[in-house]
Amino acid sequence: MGTINAIQGTKDALLEADEVTGGWVAKIGNSLQEQGVVDEDSYDWMHEQPEYRATLGQGLLSKLENVQEFVEKVNTIVSTGVEIQENTNELIENSQNLKESLDAFKTEKTEQEQADKETSKAPEVVEVSELLEPASEEDTK
Repeated sequence: MGTINAIQGTKDALLEADEVTGGWVAKIGNSLQEQGVVDEDSYDWMHEQPEYRATLGQGLLSKLENVQEFVEKVNTIVSTGVEIQENTNELIENSQNLKESLDAFKTEKTEQEQADKETSKAPEVVEVSELLEPASEEDTK
């Protein structure tokens, strides 16, 4: 936008100078015609307060501004696309990390449950009659 503003500022300064100069030339030319120094049909009556800025160069500057606005919109769209891609990649990475954490948690839980089963096993039940039976000779040796 800086380049367009610089061009437009320069154009406006030049047109203002042209309007002042054109106004002076018109006053001189009109006075010369009024006083009969030049023939009345030498040139048409001139406007003593020309307004060049209203018409000159507006088409080109408008096109430049439109091009710049288009480029800014394209830049915004591309930036948004890049941001979406980065967010998608981050989401995929976070999803994979979550899955790995969940798998590790499941494995740890399964191992813990098996360890808990081993430690909570009831001792082997021995019948009272087995305790009262005399030991055989082989058992005592």
